[in-house]
Amino acid sequence: MGAHTKFDDSGDYTEGEFELLLSSIPAGVIIEDENYDIVYMNEFMIRMFGNNVGKKCYESFAGRCEPCETCAIEKIINKGADVLRYTAADKEGDVFEITAVPFHKPDGSQLVIVIVNEMT
Repeated sequence: MGAHTKFDDSGDYTEGEFELLLSSIPAGVIIEDENYDIVYMNEFMIRMFGNNVGKKCYESFAGRCEPCETCAIEKIINKGADVLRYTAADKEGDVFEITAVPFHKPDGSQLVIVIVNEMT
């Protein structure tokens, strides 16, 4: 799926259609796995933060060595939350509105789709 992802496409969309769909959203889109690894970033996020696919989300965005207190992965995958909405600051102090939802892959594994909107 292009240079910006390690996500395996098993749906009805081709890789190009999937990439076009997520890149056309006027917000940041990140897909993370249960290990806090970033498996996809759309162009909006790459322009803001650089390509961090394969890296831990908490290291890449918050400059932390461990998951954040407001961690969407922890609350969605480990505690079963359906939708999370919160604000978070990056390591530069910029504030973002975050919406996170679960995504179940056909193999039973779970991902978290994170939508990021700039507030500052």
